[in-house]
Amino acid sequence: VVAPDIVGRDQRNRSLTLYFSRAISRTDYALGKLAAMTTAMLAITLAPQVLLFAGNALGTQDFGGFVADEWTQIFPIVFTATIGSALIASIGVVVAAQTPQRAFATVGIIVAFVLPLSLRHAMAVNWYHSGFRDAELAFGENRLDLAYSVKLSSILAAGVTTRYLSRGTDLDGEEVLA
Repeated sequence: VVAPDIVGRDQRNRSLTLYFSRAISRTDYALGKLAAMTTAMLAITLAPQVLLFAGNALGTQDFGGFVADEWTQIFPIVFTATIGSALIASIGVVVAAQTPQRAFATVGIIVAFVLPLSLRHAMAVNWYHSGFRDAELAFGENRLDLAYSVKLSSILAAGVTTRYLSRGTDLDGEEVLA
């Protein structure tokens, strides 16, 4: 749930042009955001494992003997936490980069991790935004489509689709209800 704040805030505040006005490449920007997200995930995934290792060491009669016997487990603990954090962070950053809207990005990330992935299931998420704004008139429309289907046999599939639509119009700073 951190990825929408890491990526979306720059899109919402339109600060990307400020970042790219200096000598920073798009790759450096994306890798920096991925590194920030990976670090946040690493704190979540590594801390419990280190706590368990330290708890096991403190639970023995000989702390130094336990660490001397089990020190080979430290590298696998750090390695698996790093790889897992990088994988989770990369999926979260990619999904969150698709929209500046925090709520849509959060739902997209949850859907990406919760829905099953197999040859018999398909899922689609489509978000569309359009609008304009000038001194007197503003109009905006957001549409979110969610679809899910299951392959029942070689020639038959069943699915469900839902759509959320929101529109807003402002005239001279006053919201106009349709």
